[in-house]
Amino acid sequence: MAKDMNVPPNLLLGLSAYESGWGRNKNNNLFGSSIDEAPIQYPTLDDSVDAFRKSQWFDRLSGKSDPDSFVGTMLGGQSNTYNSKNSKYGSELRSVIDTVDHRLPIWEATK
Repeated sequence: MAKDMNVPPNLLLGLSAYESGWGRNKNNNLFGSSIDEAPIQYPTLDDSVDAFRKSQWFDRLSGKSDPDSFVGTMLGGQSNTYNSKNSKYGSELRSVIDTVDHRLPIWEATK
């Protein structure tokens, strides 16, 4: 999906790690999708990815090539923020992206 969006994989991996609690989310919900604040449960991880592809965020985040522009787009504005309930969302997401950046070479070396 990163290739389709023209974004570095670490940005989507960071978003997914943050939103899914590093994969601890039991709802197959990689991107924190919710309806009226209740997390959506997807039958499969692929269904979660498909839902993200169809969301406004796929297009809004496409072409963002660095963490600052990616996170900045996610913070967008009061009514159009990815997670408006968490005032620390931007800094927390950026921290997870930084962690992914640090771990990615280790993960790739173990392939």
